[in-house]
Amino acid sequence: MTPDSDREHVFSDTRPRDLPARLRNPDDTEAWGVFETRYAKRVYNVGRRNGLSHHEADELAQRVRLAVAKAVGTYDPVRCRFRTWLWGVVLRRFHEVLRLRRVRDIPPVEPPEAVSESEQSEEMNEPTEACVPPDLDALFREEERVYLVEETLKELKRAVRPIDYEIFYAKRMLDKSAKGVAEAFGKSVSNVDVITSRVQKVFEGMYRTVVFEYEHGRPPSRPSE
Repeated sequence: MTPDSDREHVFSDTRPRDLPARLRNPDDTEAWGVFETRYAKRVYNVGRRNGLSHHEADELAQRVRLAVAKAVGTYDPVRCRFRTWLWGVVLRRFHEVLRLRRVRDIPPVEPPEAVSESEQSEEMNEPTEACVPPDLDALFREEERVYLVEETLKELKRAVRPIDYEIFYAKRMLDKSAKGVAEAFGKSVSNVDVITSRVQKVFEGMYRTVVFEYEHGRPPSRPSE
């Protein structure tokens, strides 16, 4: 079974604890591939979910890449986790993109009368702060959870019968009623429940493995027989 390119990057030999040090080398394509899959795509998604256009979210992700490349050498693992440090970088770049939007939307006008620095600060910061999500870290955690579920579903689809996967997906992922799924697939309600329960157990085991690989950069060790 050949993994897709994203999975090769995420589940390579680059462990999370090693990633910041390796990102200091701009030529480490494997480490930057891991960063792209593990974080950059989540940055884009969070931007889109919080009011940014496609181009703004893409610009946000690009600004974060550049900022990380410049500043990753300042990251101190003793002070905080890399993800915590990264989200601080994202938040500052989020401010920048919103400020750029505000500037672009202002039509040319005659120079205004002089105002105090405090008034200028209030004018610039209030609308920007109001647009910043109250808990950006929670949003990124949700993006990671969605990503890991998607990766698990890819594995699940290869591991169970197509009909069983479709029934499970409709019932669990799309939240369809057992009766509706039964009618759609020509099964009895009890049969749908049995299939869903069986596939659910497979999914849960695979999800635990995917999460472990994502966090540790390697498959979990098998217990000795």
